[in-house]
Amino acid sequence: MLRPQFSWSWTTYFYFSGYSDIAKKAYDTQALSKYLDMANVYAYDYHGHWDQTTNHHSAIEQSKGTYHAKYIMDYYTKNGFDKSQLNLGIPFYGQSYTLESKNNGMGASVSGSGVPGKYSEQPGMLTFFEICQNGEW
Repeated sequence: MLRPQFSWSWTTYFYFSGYSDIAKKAYDTQALSKYLDMANVYAYDYHGHWDQTTNHHSAIEQSKGTYHAKYIMDYYTKNGFDKSQLNLGIPFYGQSYTLESKNNGMGASVSGSGVPGKYSEQPGMLTFFEICQNGEW
């Protein structure tokens, strides 16, 4: 940690990608883990309308693939960080979709992003409070 090297009481931290393919190329995790008090990991936006099928955008764990929180947190602990240094970033919003048919559920075909929220005004995304306020579900 940097704190013993200096006479400050600051906390040192960094925000890390939740994608292991980026983490492997972008960070020297072994070195960084020695100098940071905390590592905040963005473990969301793994999936969305761009996949052309429905999926959980911030899965905790999945049976296949690397796009889920357990995989990336395991990656960082296997590559230098202690579990006590890691903070899991979670979303307080949801990805939305326009379905190609009445078939729904995980893996359903998607024709594009969902209708923008009343306040967020962003296609394919609804804030937490927009989801809670939607009386149609």
